Amino acid sequence: MTITGVWFSQIIMPAPDVFIRLFEKPEIRTVGIALLLIFPAIVQVALNIFDVSKGSSSRRKRGVMDWIIFGLVVTWLGIVSWFDIRKSEIPHSAWVVIPLIGAGLYRIWQGDWALVLLAVLVTAVSERYRISQAFGWEELSRIITWLPLLFLGVFLSIQSSPLSALAIIGFWAAWELKWWGGADAVSAITVCLIWPGMFFIISFLVIHLIVVIASGLASMVREQKIKLHRLPGLPILLASVLILKVGNIFLG
Repeated sequence: MTITGVWFSQIIMPAPDVFIRLFEKPEIRTVGIALLLIFPAIVQVALNIFDVSKGSSSRRKRGVMDWIIFGLVVTWLGIVSWFDIRKSEIPHSAWVVIPLIGAGLYRIWQGDWALVLLAVLVTAVSERYRISQAFGWEELSRIITWLPLLFLGVFLSIQSSPLSALAIIGFWAAWELKWWGGADAVSAITVCLIWPGMFFIISFLVIHLIVVIASGLASMVREQKIKLHRLPGLPILLASVLILKVGNIFLG
């Protein structure tokens, strides 16, 4: 699939205005306005990369694109992590839905549509009650109705990206079991679509283990016993992405 600058701009350029219209609180609008100022410049660089022909410098251009994607993901995760730490929630589901759609389009462009199919299916299953109400079909609210499609999605995606497919299933299971919030799980699935493979999963597990140990030690010092706490999923994802990038730099 070929992506041209014109096609890309038609999809991406309206995004900042969508974000700003979603929020009415002054502090949230301030964040949106700040993003509006820097977004066109980032998009223009991306368009230049998409429109140039392939040549001897294609590897360098790919590296620039990787840094742009990394910058966008870190900016997004930084904002939603701030909301998560301050209020334990994000102001609107669009903060995770729009990045998920973008990550899905990016992964399809990279040729791995099966992983996107799995991400769409697990998200739909977790939203099955709303889907059932929207279509007026009670059977859609039962998880057993979705199992054949889930098995199909797992079977197809595990052929190309087995670790990422299992990770997406794991994040979805944490969402279903209420171990993680929906925003945390959807954000984790989004990152899996952007960087499928073991390196992100390893960095996530390392950061998660560090946070678990640190929170356990902190509770033992304060309360003289080890107590489980709600782990901040979005900040953990942000730290995982940063560790992933550092690891990629050192590993070349």
